[in-house]
Amino acid sequence: MGNKEEVKENEESKQTEMEEALELCDEILGAIEHELPEKAWDIALDFFEGIREKVKDLRIWVETNERATKKQLTALENWNLGVQAWIK
Repeated sequence: MGNKEEVKENEESKQTEMEEALELCDEILGAIEHELPEKAWDIALDFFEGIREKVKDLRIWVETNERATKKQLTALENWNLGVQAWIK
């Protein structure tokens, strides 16, 4: 019985991580598209374009594989912090 419960918990964890990753992707992309001041684009265009492309690629990977790794979540959290720092 314990094995079935572990499998179920593992599947739920994967689903939660996937949902968290997709939410972070949406948050980052939305912030880049709608919240960044024009001055930020003028100063760090390559930075924001690079993050936008990486987030889009990661989103596709997560949707295709129906999971997100801890490293991917960490990268998304760091990118989000980087973008938010320019908004504040």
